[in-house]
Amino acid sequence: MNGLSQEDLREQRYGSILDRHPEFLSRLKQALTFTETCPHRGYVSWSLWFVVEECAVAEAVAHTKNPSLAKEYHDLTAWKMNELQISLADLWGEWHLTAGRIALLGGDSKRALDEFVQARRNYRSAVPVDREIRKIIPAY
Repeated sequence: MNGLSQEDLREQRYGSILDRHPEFLSRLKQALTFTETCPHRGYVSWSLWFVVEECAVAEAVAHTKNPSLAKEYHDLTAWKMNELQISLADLWGEWHLTAGRIALLGGDSKRALDEFVQARRNYRSAVPVDREIRKIIPAY
């Protein structure tokens, strides 16, 4: 489902992301239940699924409703990430990249730049972050 949401973001189909979100949460819960009950294998990538999907939802909310509501939702995602002890740098990079996009949609270039710089510190590849920074500082 993450692949669908990422494609929907690229194609600006924000409603599809929001419509699919309840199904995503249901499937994630099923995967986590399976992981807890099956001694032979589990879904170790559930944290990736969770973070990428929640970031897509927050960005869709920013585009379709309003950036301040999206920021609140996205801040809740950060709280959940901390509660779930998700500490992978790339996932926090994704979170900060999305926070920057939300700030930019809300007209707060300074906060967006701060978030992009933080994302750049976390990502292994700076390319997607640098692309966003160039929206604020074209000569970057």
